[in-house]
Order: sequence, then structure tokens, then C-alpha cells
Amino acid sequence: MIMASDSRTPPEGNIHRSGVFLMFIGIVCLGMPNAASAEPQFQYSCLFEETLAELYKKAIFDPNATVNWRAHEQNGLSKDSFTTEDGGMIHGLVWRAPNPQGYVIVVQGTSMLAAELYNDLPDFRSIGLDVYLYDYRGYGASNKLTTTLEGMISDYRKRISELNELPGYSFHFGYGISMGGIVILNAVLDLAEPLHGLVFDSVPHAIPWYAFCPNRLNPVRILPEKCTIWLIIAAERDRVIGRRAAKFAKRATASCGAEQQIKRKYGHVYMDRNFDERANAAVQHFASLMAQATIED
Repeated sequence: MIMASDSRTPPEGNIHRSGVFLMFIGIVCLGMPNAASAEPQFQYSCLFEETLAELYKKAIFDPNATVNWRAHEQNGLSKDSFTTEDGGMIHGLVWRAPNPQGYVIVVQGTSMLAAELYNDLPDFRSIGLDVYLYDYRGYGASNKLTTTLEGMISDYRKRISELNELPGYSFHFGYGISMGGIVILNAVLDLAEPLHGLVFDSVPHAIPWYAFCPNRLNPVRILPEKCTIWLIIAAERDRVIGRRAAKFAKRATASCGAEQQIKRKYGHVYMDRNFDERANAAVQHFASLMAQATIED
């Protein structure tokens, strides 16, 4: 695994700290999102996050960012895609383990592209997990679709259901980063076949009020009765989202039994010089669940 350096850190923190101001700048410069242009099934339910997405796509992402396929072609890395409920295509990649026993689907923050993130993920392949990573609708290689939060949740719900049906995978895991944790948590609600484990890193307990998102999407409102297969990693005081990540961890631990790892020295996930430590915690959490399931069998 390659350590995520400051030079490769998405500037998510700066944007969120001046959130309200940037929302209005985004509306003025980019125009309000036009619901008529969205896919018929999905309405704009989260204006601020979707306006931020437009800012990220226009001002932050490297339009020339690409995956170095040649460097990894002998190492199990390949392109992957799936069809959305509204007939679009989501593109990304799969990085296969030598002897896969399961998969982990990575749902990144909304300031991240697959091409910029894939080489800095925790080493899930070392414990026998194929890694799936996609660009959100409207992002990067999936740029033919309109970005809506409801659409993003629908996309991951569909893809996780599809992956759960693939033969050869005994373990199904999810790894949610920042806003991606909210996406995957909403996506796995009421799945016919739930995931066997989840790791949330730097995920807020709720979306800020100024995001104009429905409360039903907030993690603390949709905690299950039991979540002992969760690990929540958080900074005691995150410079991007304040105490909201620690609050999610503490609430889930008290309410449904999640495991938590909160440390004063931590920062926001890809802004943290302790990234290797928290990445190893994510890998070990899944390894422990796999070992426990094997013993029980």
C-alpha cells in the first residue's frame, strides 16, 4: 500500500469549512441544478452536496487523471462497469486478489475519483478480497449521468446486490469514506442479503442542515438494532467535519454495538499522516470477521 501524502490529498476540508459560502458561489457560477435534466427516477434531494459535486468536477479533479493499467496488468487490475436502474453506465475498476474469498466495495468521498484513489487504498487484497471501486454518477469515467444523491445511493444498492449474487464470494464487505459512508449505509438498508461487515472512516453522524438533505438519510436516524460487524474510525476532532465523525462512532457503539477507533491524533482520512494505522485497522477488522466466520462454520 502506498501512503497517501499531503500532495495527493483532495482539498475536501477547505470546501466543507466554507460550505455555506461555496454553496451560493456554486449556484451563481454553475447555475442551480435543473431537476428537469435529471434522470426521471431521481429528484434532487440534497442540493448542497450536489452543488459541491459540480464544483469538484469543474475546479478540483484532474481531467487527465487515468488509471495506470499497464503498470498493474499482471497484478489483477482491470476495468469494470455496471448498468444503473435508469439505464446509464457506471465505470470503475476491480483489483482482484490472488485467491479471492470475498469482495469489498469502496465508496469514496465526493471529492475523490477512482483514478486518483485506487493506488492509495488499504491492502484488502492481502486478506483475499477483490476490491471494487467506481466513479460516482456524473464523475470521471461515469460522467454521462447527472449527479444526484438519490441516484448514487440507488447505484450502489444495485451493484452490491449484483456482487452478492456472484459465485465464489463467501464474504461481502463495504468500506465507506467520508460522504461515501452515508451513501453505502443508505444503499445497504433492507438488502435481501446484507453485507458481512462494514468499515466507516471519517463519516459524519448527519449531513449539515445547510445541505438541504432529507433527515431520513442521516446515519444516526437509520442505525440498525445490531451493528457489531461495523468498525467506525474517527478523529476526536476532525478538521473537515468537526466532531461529527466521533459522534457517529459513539452513537453507533452505544446504540447497536459497533466497534470504534477514535483518536485525538487522527485527522480526516486522506489528510491524516496516520493513514497507514487506520488502513490497517480496516483490513484487520475484515480479517477478524472472516476468521470468526470460518471458526463458526
